[in-house]
Amino acid sequence: MTQTLEQTTDWDAYSASIAARKESPEWAVLRRARSEHYEKFFSIQPGERVLDAGCGHGEYTIFALKNGAKVWALDSSEAMVAYTNRAVEREKLQAEEIALQSVMDIPYPDNNFDVVFNCSVLECLPDPEGALNELVRVLRPGGQLYLDVCNASAIHWYALFRVMQFLNAGPSGKMRYFFPWALKAMVREAGCEPLNSSGQAFLPPFSGIYTPDLRRFTILPGFLIRPLDRLYLMVERFANHHWPLRLFCWHYFLRSSKRE
Repeated sequence: MTQTLEQTTDWDAYSASIAARKESPEWAVLRRARSEHYEKFFSIQPGERVLDAGCGHGEYTIFALKNGAKVWALDSSEAMVAYTNRAVEREKLQAEEIALQSVMDIPYPDNNFDVVFNCSVLECLPDPEGALNELVRVLRPGGQLYLDVCNASAIHWYALFRVMQFLNAGPSGKMRYFFPWALKAMVREAGCEPLNSSGQAFLPPFSGIYTPDLRRFTILPGFLIRPLDRLYLMVERFANHHWPLRLFCWHYFLRSSKRE
């Protein structure tokens, strides 16, 4: 069903360690790959009420706001909340609320949102089933739930993550990896029907490697980096939406709908 590593607890410290690389030039190709994936997979309509539950660095909050949605965001890390606030202000956008709050105890009424994002969060929780129940509770019948989890089928990434842990290059502690079929079963149990899935990060960029501080390092000249990055984007676009390649992507995305 799932493979488990020790739960990460110090997200404030981890936030500081990755904040710079989120905006660094080395991550330009990854930012583009993510942006293209979001545009293809997510469907956000103007005026929809969106909850970004576990907002992290605010990527999904900003995506939804740029698509005209009304967005509420929350995270249990004070540093993550502060970063999301700064990111939203930098983009000259306005969220309804960005709160310091756990996804295990969401402070909103039942059937309150049209869309709920919960991305890269379930793997960090001791009780993912309980969190899913909370996410579904605040989602209206027929509303869309978007999940993103670490994929237990992505064996090559699983091995890389263990190496990163050994080098102290990733978040400390244990995390949970989900097999796609196990996640779908959990979603059904919580009251939703899986609709479609996608993958992200089939392979790391071809033009460099990640250093212990998670920045990409390369010794290649620019005239080689550019075509390698274009090739990487082509591979990502193909793998994201083609079975069985998406089953081996580091991130497994699932879209579900709450039963009427």
